Amino acid sequence: MIEIKNNCHGSLPPGFFSNFMVVLDWLHNSYYNREKIFVNWSCNSNENLWDVFFSQPRFELDNLDFKVVNDFRCNHEKKLTISEINDKIHLYDKYNGWLCNNPNIFFEEKFQNIRDEFNKAYSTIEPTNFILEKVNDLHNKFTDKTLGVTVRIPLHYSYGKPEINPISNTIKPEKFYEDISEEILYEFNKNKYEKIFICCDVDYLINIMKTKISEDRLIYTNYNRLKDLNSDWIHKKNDIFVEYTNVLVDVLLLSKTNYIIGGSSNIFLSSLLINNKVNFKLFDTLKNLYGA
Repeated sequence: MIEIKNNCHGSLPPGFFSNFMVVLDWLHNSYYNREKIFVNWSCNSNENLWDVFFSQPRFELDNLDFKVVNDFRCNHEKKLTISEINDKIHLYDKYNGWLCNNPNIFFEEKFQNIRDEFNKAYSTIEPTNFILEKVNDLHNKFTDKTLGVTVRIPLHYSYGKPEINPISNTIKPEKFYEDISEEILYEFNKNKYEKIFICCDVDYLINIMKTKISEDRLIYTNYNRLKDLNSDWIHKKNDIFVEYTNVLVDVLLLSKTNYIIGGSSNIFLSSLLINNKVNFKLFDTLKNLYGA
C-alpha cells in the first residue's frame, strides 16, 4: 500500500495543487497496477483534510510493502513506477517524470496524451458534497460562453528554470497585471464571451477588470484576497484549510469554463487535467515563463 502525505512544513508550505499533483501522479500509477492508496493530509492534526475535499481512491491490491511518499514517482525507487510508464505517458521519459511548471509541455504535440492519462487518474476520486455545493453556487452563474482566467503573482513566473529570474525582476507588478487584463479583454471581445470567471488570489487584477468591463459579467469566488501585488498566499495567514478550500473551488470552477487562459502553474495544469476537453492557451505575457 502507498500512503501519500502532504508536505505542509516550512515557512512557505506547498499550495493545494502542488500536493494535489503528487497525489494525481500516484493515482495514475494505481490506475494501471491497482495498488492500494491512502491519502493522508493530516499535517499532524486529528483531521485528514483530504477526506474533507475528496473521496479516498478505491484500489484493491496490496502487493507492495507499506510505503509513505510525499513526492512524485520520479523521485522514488523506480520499481514503484509501472514499467510501461512511457507507453502510457508519452512524454514521461523526455521530462524525467517532472511535468509541472514547465511551459514547454503545453506546446507539445502529445500534451493531449498527458491530459487524457491524468484525467483517468482524476476519475478515481470524487469531490465531496462540501466542495460540490460551493462549486455549484457559482457555477449556476456561468453561461455557455464563459471565459476562464487564471493568474498568479509575478513572482511565480520565471525565465529559464523555475524560481530563477522571475518576471518581477524585469517588469513592475502594475504593468504585469495591466498587460494581463488587456489580453483578457481582447480574448473576451474577439470571441464574444458573455462572462469571465477569474481565478486569481490578488485583488488588484479583479479591480482592474472592473474598470474595463461591466461587473455583472465578472464571476469570482468571494474570499479574502491579497492586497499586495506580489506577495504569496501565506501572507494572509489564513488557516490552511481555508486556503485549500478556496483554491480547490476556484480550480473546479475554472475547469467548467468554455476556454481557459493562463500561464504555467499547478493551478492551470490541474484545471486542464480535471477537464481534458476544454480548449486553452497561454497568455502571450506568460507563454515562455516557468511556473513555481
